[in-house]
Amino acid sequence: MSPTERAVKSLRTAIARLKEGKISQQLKQRQKQHGSDLITKIIKKLFGKTPRPIQIECIYRLAMEEKDTILVAKTGFGKSMIFQAVSLLFPDKITLAILPLNEIANDQERVITQAGGSVLVLNADTPNRTQEVERARAGHYSYIILSPELAVDEKFRGLFTDHVFRDKLGLVAIDEAHLVRTWGEDFREAYQQLGRVRSLLNDSAPWFACSATLDKDTMDELINSVGFSRGNNLIVRTPITRKEIAFRCGHMIKGTFNSFASLRFLFDDVVQPSISYNQLDPYVKTDQQTLDSRFITPERIPKTIVFVNSRKDAANSLERITATFHRRVSHKKKKAILDEFRKPDSNIRVVFATEAIGMGVDIPDVRRVVLYGFPAPKKDLGIILQRGGRAARDGKPGECIFLFEEWAKGPREVRPPTNRPLARVAREQDPGPTPPPGSDSEGEFESDIQTGSITKTNAQRRRTELPMRFWELANNKGCMRRIIYDYFQENENDRASNTDKDRCCTFCNKSLQLPELKRDIYHENGPKLTQEKQDILQKLLNWAKDMAFDIVVPLDADIPRQPEVVIPYDIAKDVALYSDKVTLYPDLLQYISGWEYKDMLSTELFRALKVATKGLPSQSQPQDSQFSVPGGSLSTFSATSLASSSQERQPLSPVSANRQPRTSTSTWSSATNAQWPSFKGPLSSRFNSL
Repeated sequence: MSPTERAVKSLRTAIARLKEGKISQQLKQRQKQHGSDLITKIIKKLFGKTPRPIQIECIYRLAMEEKDTILVAKTGFGKSMIFQAVSLLFPDKITLAILPLNEIANDQERVITQAGGSVLVLNADTPNRTQEVERARAGHYSYIILSPELAVDEKFRGLFTDHVFRDKLGLVAIDEAHLVRTWGEDFREAYQQLGRVRSLLNDSAPWFACSATLDKDTMDELINSVGFSRGNNLIVRTPITRKEIAFRCGHMIKGTFNSFASLRFLFDDVVQPSISYNQLDPYVKTDQQTLDSRFITPERIPKTIVFVNSRKDAANSLERITATFHRRVSHKKKKAILDEFRKPDSNIRVVFATEAIGMGVDIPDVRRVVLYGFPAPKKDLGIILQRGGRAARDGKPGECIFLFEEWAKGPREVRPPTNRPLARVAREQDPGPTPPPGSDSEGEFESDIQTGSITKTNAQRRRTELPMRFWELANNKGCMRRIIYDYFQENENDRASNTDKDRCCTFCNKSLQLPELKRDIYHENGPKLTQEKQDILQKLLNWAKDMAFDIVVPLDADIPRQPEVVIPYDIAKDVALYSDKVTLYPDLLQYISGWEYKDMLSTELFRALKVATKGLPSQSQPQDSQFSVPGGSLSTFSATSLASSSQERQPLSPVSANRQPRTSTSTWSSATNAQWPSFKGPLSSRFNSL
C-alpha cells in the first residue's frame, strides 16, 4: 500500500469515527470543522484538486449529517464531484445516481473509475443486466448509475425494497434536476414518478439534487414530486453567473436557416494571409513549409459547439460543415468524437450537437457555443444556460453566441404573452405533418419550424408569440445577463460581482455585436458550375476512370471501375470550379488537401486539368521548365510506372518514396482528420473527414 493510500485509509477511518460519535466531547464541539478538513484532504488526494467550500459543505451535509440537499450552482461548478465523493469516502456505501443521458453516465463512470470507485452503468445496452443487479445487491459496486425510466421500472422494486441493499445505500442523487419538470411534463414522465422510488427506499439514505437552472416553479415541483424534506436549510444557492462567458447575439441571413450559411463567421479570423502562389518563382523549388502556410490548421479554429434542435438539423450540418453528435449516432462514433474533441490539439474543432452533448459532458477548452435558433419545442431559458454553459469550463474567456432567425428582429404587438410552445405556433401557420414531441427518449426535440419565405404579418405574429424575454434577447433590448439571470432569481449583487463589464454582453458592449451577415461577404454561392466547367469536370472524371483501369484494376479486379475509386467527386468538382485559379502546380494543392492519392497522382491530375482547360495539348509532354513540381518534374509519374511499382496496392511516389503508408479513408480516425482542408473552395464537402 502506497503512502497516499495509507493516508486516505487513515482519513476515512477518522471520518467514520467522527460520524459514529467515537470522539471526545471537545472534538464534538469542532465536529463540522474537523470533518470538513478531513473531507478536503481526501478529495484533494482523490481528484487532484482542492474542492470549493460549498462542495465541502454539501458533502458534509450528505455524508455526515445525512440531510437532503438541493444545490443550485453555475455550470462548470463541479456539482457532480459532490455525489462522486460520498462512496469514495465510505466505500462500504452505495451511491445511486439517476442521470438523463448515456453520455453523462459514461463521463461519470470514467471520472469515478479514475478516482478508484467501482461503477455499474445500467441501460438498454448493459449485458446480463439481471446478473449485474444481483451483484449490485451483494455490494460489488459502490456506484449504480441508471436512467429515471429504469429507476421506476417494476424490475427494480425488489432491489429497492431489499433491506440488505437499503442498509448499504449511502446516497441517491439526481443530476440535472431541472429535468424533473422540463422533461417530466412532456415526454419522460418517469422523472415525475421518482417519488415512488423514494417510498420504496423508505428514506434509507439522503437525497441530493443539483442543477444550474432551477427557477421558482421548477424548484417547487422538484421538491413536491420527489419528496424532498423541507427545512434544515434544504437549498444551497451559489451565484450562477459566469463572468468568463461573454454573451453575443446576431441574426441569420434571411432564408438560410436550413443551409447554415450564416455560420461562416465562425471561420472569419482563421485564414492566415500569405504570399500568393502566383508570386512564386516557378523555377525555384518551393519548400513544404511555404506551401502549408496557405492552409488552415485545426488548432487555429477555436473549439466550438453549435446547438441545434433536431437530429435532422445536425445531420444536415454534417454535409455542409463538420461533425455531428446526437442520440442516434452510434455509441462507437460518439465515443470517438468525444475522445478526439477532448484533446487540446484535436483535429475536430466544430461539433453540431443536440441535447445529447448539452448537459453534463465536460470538455474544458470549448471556447464558443452557438445557439442556433430558438430552443424548441419549449422556449426555456434554462436550455439556453445549459447549452451556453458548455463553454469556457476551464475558467478562461469564452463566448455564448445567440444566432436568432431573421424574423425575430422587429416590433411586436402589445398583448398578453403566451406560454404555447414555439413548435405549436409554427404548426398553426403551416399545418403540415409534424413528428410528435415525444418521439425521442433522451431529450432531443424534433423542430418543425421552417425558415423560408415569411410574410410580414406572420413574422410579426411570431414575434408576438415569443415570450417577452426571448424577444428582448433577439432585439437587444437590455443587458442579456439581466434578462436571463433575473428569471432564476439571481441576486443582483452576485450578478454584478461576477460580471466583467467589458465582456458582459452585446447590449453592454457594442463591440461584441456580431456584424451583419451578408451573402456577398461570405460568398455563399461560390463560383458557378458553368457549362464550361461542367465539361472540365467530366474530363477530369474520365481521366479518373482511366486511372482506375490502369492502376487499381490490375491490382485488384474486384474493385469497381469508377472514377470515385481514384478521386472523390467533391474534390474533382472543386478542382473544376476553381480551374481558372490553377496556374502553377502548387495552386492545385489547396483544392486537393484531403485526397487520399494526393502524393501519388497530384501531378497527373494537374496534367489532366491542363489538358481539360486546353492549357496543354492532349498528347504533348510538358517541359520541366514549363511546370515546376516540388521534388521532381511533371513527367515523373505515369499510369504504367504506378501500376507496376507495388504488388500490394500501395504504389510509392518517386517524390516521397519514404513516406508513411497511406491511411484508409473508409473509417473515421484522427489520422484521417489530420489532412485538414483549406477554406479557399466551397465550405460544403470540405469537412467530410470529420
